[in-house]
Amino acid sequence: MKIRKRLLSSVVASMVALSATASLAEGPKSGGNLVYLTGTDAQTLDAHFAADSISGRALVLIHEPLVFPDEEGVAQPYLAESWELGEDNVTWTMKLRQGVTFHDGTPFNAEAVKYNFDRIMDEKTGSPRRARSLVIKEIKVIDDYTITFETHEPYAPFINYLTGYNLAMMSPAALAEHGDQYSRHPAGTGAFKLKSWTSGELMTLERNPDYWGGEVYLDTVEIKIVPEDSSRVISLMAGEADVVANVPPILLKRLQNDENVKEVRADGFRTMYLGLNNTLPPFDNRLVREAMQYAVDADALVKGVLGGVGRTGGTFFSPALPGTIDLPATTYDPEKAKALLAEAGYPDGFETTFYAPTGRYLMDRQISEAIQAQLAEVGIKAQIQSPDFAAFLATLREGEKAAMFFIGLGSPTGDPGLSLDGVLKCNAGSNFWKYCNAELDALMLTQRDAMDFDKREAILTEVFKKVREEVPSVVLYYEEQVFAARKNVHGVQVLGNEDIVLRNAWKD
Repeated sequence: MKIRKRLLSSVVASMVALSATASLAEGPKSGGNLVYLTGTDAQTLDAHFAADSISGRALVLIHEPLVFPDEEGVAQPYLAESWELGEDNVTWTMKLRQGVTFHDGTPFNAEAVKYNFDRIMDEKTGSPRRARSLVIKEIKVIDDYTITFETHEPYAPFINYLTGYNLAMMSPAALAEHGDQYSRHPAGTGAFKLKSWTSGELMTLERNPDYWGGEVYLDTVEIKIVPEDSSRVISLMAGEADVVANVPPILLKRLQNDENVKEVRADGFRTMYLGLNNTLPPFDNRLVREAMQYAVDADALVKGVLGGVGRTGGTFFSPALPGTIDLPATTYDPEKAKALLAEAGYPDGFETTFYAPTGRYLMDRQISEAIQAQLAEVGIKAQIQSPDFAAFLATLREGEKAAMFFIGLGSPTGDPGLSLDGVLKCNAGSNFWKYCNAELDALMLTQRDAMDFDKREAILTEVFKKVREEVPSVVLYYEEQVFAARKNVHGVQVLGNEDIVLRNAWKD
């Protein structure tokens, strides 16, 4: 039942207290600055234009959605105190929290919520996430703190959909005043406000003294951009930083031997893939795609390169996502890979270009080079190309050049149905494999309509089994998020969707 609750969320939710946690039992201290080091900077603080987890991670420190996941991925009341699904299965009525203001003094109310949704849904806005909002047919303001959403059809992931960083609430007044410069003048309802931002270097946040969720303990948070993994860890151990993101496995033992630091881990929603473009030869041949599964030793990648951080499996999405099934990984078998390649017409293997980012994912360059060496064992000569990440994504979206690539895809909402729409549906925005199966599309649509827990779970199981048979790309492993903090830092939470929560953080 726990998984089912996470999968669909409750159709009726009650208000919960958010200002206290068990970790604060000893008595948190107010004041101080927290230095947080991360490898890359946010691209934007405009929720409607954020298209990467790093931007999302930063903007939700300033803004908040109507509902927000807890550490287990369960959608919890937030700016919305409660919600109820009508008997028609398409009308959601939400009661909003009263007495909340945006950082610029604008009141948070139903009109503000409608303004945000109208903006992301407006084609003129140009939001890269607009398509996901089109499940909504109509939004009505009932009174200042009551709003209804009517979907075109029953839509089981609706509440989980609202947890995404793209639907974090922004001040209508600030959006109207600053337009496309809003990212430099954000006004959310969160525990922290933007104080200053030097792109690529430093973002400084300050306490919101009027935060509705209770006392914010830290005076300021400094988010410093330090691309080099080892430099972040060295700064932490030297006491120059309080929290660091993406700790490389090679340095974990060193951290574990330091009595002044601690690990902060979370099972991630991100799956790492050896991406194969199903429309480009030789990967338009299913036998070749199947051969690639046997040619790559994913277990060796996790144990040898990642030092055991992460785990292998055969489900297209991480089993940390509620509603997925845990299919076993394909057993490494280079001889079988060679036989399949020969059957496909490539007895001597083939040559291909292998697009791989450097610095975006944990040990990504090293992983790519290890895959390159494994493929060579079965006659596949892969030449690595490593453009900057923006150019890398642009190449994948073009779909006419990158036949093979290394990429990771997560889930901002923690709902597998929403992820399916974006990653496997024909012509979906993140369907970099250019995979298209009309039968599977129909099945994915059916799971969205299934308001019954058991029915939806059964459909998702069928979807993942069919995807496993089709091999649109090779599932390598599921990421584990590894952060680290000084021992005197408390109340830091890392969520599976890659958010870091600092509203209850404090230092002694």
